[in-house]
Parts: sequence; C-alpha cells; structure tokens
Amino acid sequence: MAEVTFHGEQVRLVGSPPVVGEPVPAFSLVGGRAVDPHVINTEWMLERGTPTLFSVVTSVDTPVGSLQAKVFQKRLSDSVFRDRVTGVLVSTDLPFTLTRFCRAEDIDDFAGGSDYRERRFGRDWGILMEEHDLLTRAVFVVDRDGVLRYSEIVAEITSEPDYASALTALFDLV
Repeated sequence: MAEVTFHGEQVRLVGSPPVVGEPVPAFSLVGGRAVDPHVINTEWMLERGTPTLFSVVTSVDTPVGSLQAKVFQKRLSDSVFRDRVTGVLVSTDLPFTLTRFCRAEDIDDFAGGSDYRERRFGRDWGILMEEHDLLTRAVFVVDRDGVLRYSEIVAEITSEPDYASALTALFDLV
C-alpha cells in the first residue's frame, strides 16, 4: 500500500491500488461536463479504443489540483496526443464543480468524472483517504485494452505528480 501524507501528516488509503500489467478495476463515474457522457465507466473507456490518462485530484478548487489539470490539458492538446488518447479528470468534486472549472479554464481534452456518490472509484483503486473521504493525488495510464501501464500515487498530496513520466508512458502507447 502506498504511503501518503497530507501537509506532512500520514493518511490512510482505503483499498489496494491496481497493479501495473494487470487490468484496472471496473469503475463508474458521474460525467462532469455537458459534452461528456452522463456516465464515464469501464465500457465507455474501452469503446473509445485509445489509451487513457486518469488525472486524479482531491479537488479542482485547490492550487495543485487546478495546476495538475491545466498541465495535463496543455500536453493532451499537443498534436502527438490529440484525438489519440482519452483524458479523464477524476475528483470527488460535484459534477457541476467540474463543469464550471473545465469551462472557465478551457479544459477540453478531459472528460470530468466525479466520484462523489459512493467513492467507489477511490476505494477500488486504493486512493481514497479514509480520514478526509477524498481522493488522494494520483495518475494512471491505461492501455486501449484496459491494462494499467503506469501508476503514480503522489507521496505528499500537496505536491505535483511526475508529469514527464506519466506522459512518457502515455506516449509509448500511441
């Protein structure tokens, strides 16, 4: 199990994260943008037929969560990735919060997926902070067949992920 701190204080994560090289756990998220499907789930991901980058943030209304979304948006809009990958921005924010944020920040290359209802994504992917009932910061890259190819659970929730490593893993799949 990954060790994560929040402002230096250890937090407990519920569940076990998926293992690189194995299929990811089934999931279902509530779509957070008018252009997204109402439900973002395993079947939707597989039907897209492209590698998927899951950018997980505690909230888009935090400085690092906002920055993480913007950095990945900028890179996914590059010609090397455009229309060749799927981006999913995951948080426990309410769907309308994701919609507001994505519209205000021109986040067009991500489907916003909210895990606000049952926190099932967080539990099944081992990234739900028990103490706060929120998702910790993480990045997952999944190939077109639903197999996990890259995983990072950021050790300090207030730190940014390793963008370069995640994007390299994604680039290797396109």
